[in-house]
Amino acid sequence: MTTRTVVELVGVQANTAIWFLMSLRRLFTS
Repeated sequence: MTTRTVVELVGVQANTAIWFLMSLRRLFTS
């Protein structure tokens, strides 16, 4: 695996985690 591939995978996981946290917050606040 190249460094670029690792960076892209980490970026995708970060976006997924942020989306997941925002969805949870929306569920709890509604």
